[in-house]
Amino acid sequence: MSEMTDTAAHPIARLLADHGPVPFDAAALRELAASLAPATVVGLGESTRFSHEIAAIQDQLFRELVSEHGFRVLALQDSADVAARLDAYVRAAEHAPATAEEALATAWRPNRTAQTAAVLDWIRDFNRRNETDRIRVIAVKPFQATTADYDAVLDAMRAATHDPAAFEASPADLGTRVTEVTGRDLVPGPATGPSEPESRDTPAGSGAATGLRAPAGSGVPTGLGDPPEGAEAAGPAATEGQDTSSGWPAIAASSAADRMTRIAALFEVIRTAHVTDEHVQRARGMYSGAPFAELARGAAALLDGLPISGDIRERMALIVRYHETSVAGRGSFAGEAEVWAGAIIEDHARHGQRIVYWDGIAHVSAAPFTLGMSGDQVAQPTIGSVLRERFGAGYASVAIGFDHGDLGVVVVPPAAGDFLDHELSLADALVHWVDLRPEPVRAALRVPAKMRVIAGVYDPARDESAYMTVDSLSDSFDALVHVRSVSAVDWLA
Repeated sequence: MSEMTDTAAHPIARLLADHGPVPFDAAALRELAASLAPATVVGLGESTRFSHEIAAIQDQLFRELVSEHGFRVLALQDSADVAARLDAYVRAAEHAPATAEEALATAWRPNRTAQTAAVLDWIRDFNRRNETDRIRVIAVKPFQATTADYDAVLDAMRAATHDPAAFEASPADLGTRVTEVTGRDLVPGPATGPSEPESRDTPAGSGAATGLRAPAGSGVPTGLGDPPEGAEAAGPAATEGQDTSSGWPAIAASSAADRMTRIAALFEVIRTAHVTDEHVQRARGMYSGAPFAELARGAAALLDGLPISGDIRERMALIVRYHETSVAGRGSFAGEAEVWAGAIIEDHARHGQRIVYWDGIAHVSAAPFTLGMSGDQVAQPTIGSVLRERFGAGYASVAIGFDHGDLGVVVVPPAAGDFLDHELSLADALVHWVDLRPEPVRAALRVPAKMRVIAGVYDPARDESAYMTVDSLSDSFDALVHVRSVSAVDWLA
């Protein structure tokens, strides 16, 4: 610990030198899990979704909380329809997906890893051995649109034109069609650049636009979705001052065949968000046109007056909501704290079972935060802060972070000197944990802290701005787990 003592100018460094950290071995795992066991909900937060080691620690803590302390629910950041598939798989329900990989096929991209699949297989095996005391999987997001909803709308439009062959998407003239429909140019990025794992993530027949990739040599993750940690939610600003509603009623007056052509052109653009989030596309120069939410509303307007069923209109409404509530649509990484926390609160009220919640550290934090890259320094509410308000000490929050490493699609340098992660990296142990709850640690660490966050729009050239800030470290988290060096998760094909 001598290095930490030498850098004791920072209060966090001084306290870490005096009170720990403790190597995170098997005994420490059991000790941390036991200390979390009295909680009703435990938030296990990751500073990046791309690390094998961080995912493994979440997994180990989850299994310990289940096996030894009676937790029976895993809550994930995903939509309710995805959670229903995952839950059916772990219960071996009739007509459930045959494998964990198949169950994860429609999941949010950061959840589609071999590590998540292994957790689902473990839960399924646990449930087989404990049929009267099973683990459930839930989501914090409501039902969301999938690519199947776009296809259903187009099929209904084909039926309305009485021409089953009407309009087959052709990316070659996509830009022209979108300009005609929206009055704005589609500006795709170069058709080169990092392809791992994005190239494996485009469903066959999805209609995803081609040539919408990060610039060559950018060295940034693509196609990984994006947790709301540490980046710029570019999007609405790109069209500031534009009228986002004018023109659609006039377009809706055209023929059914023309409307279908226009809707298909719009869908060709906005459905790419199911492969690479809109804000990631914008931040990487992959797309700079009209907001996807505006295009989705335009497509919905084109259905007016057509003999379309209520089911199809509901699917279209899901598509609109998907884009309006995305990071780009909201213009914020904070998520819908009340809604997402409400899913956990409601599940506990209904079933009375204790819950482990996996998400980014900005979500599980028990106090508001600000993002270094966002440009908006107003503290954002978190799911964890809502849970802390509801459950009090019954909500426990753990931040799992790292200093540096090769995440497969990007190499992250050592953290800047004013980051908490830098102070933690100076400890002797390669993996260690710090309990923030005992006094005088909790009182002394009610101080601000900058914490590394690596998201889908991360740029190593701007590493010093990839962070979140909390006003009080010990009010935000009950424990810290730190990994000095990390490697990449294993992405599913």
